[in-house]
Amino acid sequence: MDQTVRGHLHAWLRTRDGQWLGYVSYLMMGPTGVGALRMQHTVPADAVYPRRPGDRTSPR
Repeated sequence: MDQTVRGHLHAWLRTRDGQWLGYVSYLMMGPTGVGALRMQHTVPADAVYPRRPGDRTSPR
């Protein structure tokens, strides 16, 4: 996956080797923009960042 989407950070998880993962959920739209699937999984900490005022769902 290589796009940035708005989501919700539910928790931080720490791995055995000390790295941090974010447990997140977000909606993944279908290719035509119709239909959505709610995804929930862990992502590397550097894939999570706070939304700034005025931000859209565009890449960093």
